[in-house]
Amino acid sequence: MADSAPATSSRTWWFAAAAALLIAGFLWLLWKGPWFLDRAHLNGATPGVASVVTGFRTAVVAVGAGIVAGIGLVLSHRTFQHARANDRVQAELTRGTLEITRGTLEHAQVRDSEQAELTREGQVTDRFTRAISQLASERDVETLGGVYALERIMGDSEKDHPTVVEVLASFVRYHAPAGRDPGMPVTNRPRPTEAVQAALTVLARRPKRHEPFYIDLRGTDLRHADLNTGNLANAQLSESDLRNANLTSANLHNANLARSDLRGAVLRDSDMKGAITFQASLSGTYMAGVEGLTAEQVVAAFPSDTTELPPNLAANQEVQERIFDLEMEQHARGAREAAAEHPPPDAPHTDPPQRDRQQASGRGSQAARRAAR
Repeated sequence: MADSAPATSSRTWWFAAAAALLIAGFLWLLWKGPWFLDRAHLNGATPGVASVVTGFRTAVVAVGAGIVAGIGLVLSHRTFQHARANDRVQAELTRGTLEITRGTLEHAQVRDSEQAELTREGQVTDRFTRAISQLASERDVETLGGVYALERIMGDSEKDHPTVVEVLASFVRYHAPAGRDPGMPVTNRPRPTEAVQAALTVLARRPKRHEPFYIDLRGTDLRHADLNTGNLANAQLSESDLRNANLTSANLHNANLARSDLRGAVLRDSDMKGAITFQASLSGTYMAGVEGLTAEQVVAAFPSDTTELPPNLAANQEVQERIFDLEMEQHARGAREAAAEHPPPDAPHTDPPQRDRQQASGRGSQAARRAAR
């Protein structure tokens, strides 16, 4: 920088000196040029001499004007090129500044988003903790508040959706066991408690999302439960007591109802495509209008003549034979039970241990005779 300043000043002086010499030369040529070029013929002050001098000076002025115009054009072009170069540099600088600003803004947005996510996660965690505390309360009002607080969390946070579903399903399993296992306490309540019904309602109307899990309600007492239009697709309801439950228009797609008790339940217009009905009790079950129900599903269960089936299944031969066989088995069982309770008067009386020994001896003799043959 220190060396370039004197060089620029020197060029400026040289340019000024050259310009001054050119101007002086032009003025001299304009004043003395005619006589310098043709002194011999321009003697005197005749009109012809004046005309020649005037024409010469006009030509010189025209040439000078052209030179000046050319210099102006050159300078204008250089100025324009310089301005364009400056504009490009300025545009590059502006573009670079914008890129830096955009990067800074994006970084700030990411940081703010992460901070907001952390804050939201903390808030959800606090809400979840309070909801669990309410769910474990002995007061019914607080328990209901905990159930609906979990529903709100499930709606607001897709990440916590599986956790909330599992917590509510566990709540139902704990507070409404079916009592099939001798180790479980048996409940005699005719219908679910208000808190259990609220938990079932929340599970049945949960948001529609991809669920890589199933709702585990196995072995639960859901008598008289209201699951109308509920989403129970892929739900595990095996060995559950669903007597007189309202499952109208419920989604039971691929649900597991094996060994469940559906006596008196209403499944009108429900979707049972792919549902497992192995050994499910269907006496008095209203199944008219059920979609996806097949004869194989009915035959796999325990239907009866009181089961309200769709017309096409009620007329199915396999279904009719299955109902007939089950009725015969029931009549035979009833007859055996009645005979055991009221034996004939002339039958010899034997105490149970002696009768068992006689039956075992008889079976042994029969086996010996078969082996001898």
